[in-house]
Amino acid sequence: LYDLDSFLGELIANISQSMYARAKARLDSSIAKPNNFVEMCEALENKKICMIPWCGQKACEEQIKEKTTAKSLCMPVE
Repeated sequence: LYDLDSFLGELIANISQSMYARAKARLDSSIAKPNNFVEMCEALENKKICMIPWCGQKACEEQIKEKTTAKSLCMPVE
């Protein structure tokens, strides 16, 4: 019975690690870091999440939303 508990614990841990690794790889492959507006538009057309610098001005955020229909998260990039 102890071996079964140990085996199941390891199995669950391995499944969890595998699921996390696949999810992280999928997320990482979905993030683009465009260098200009054209690259950002191309990435958005390909359903990517774009990490771009933001000046903090609401007007800039609104302009990007109007031109791309993208949703902004306005999170700092570290």
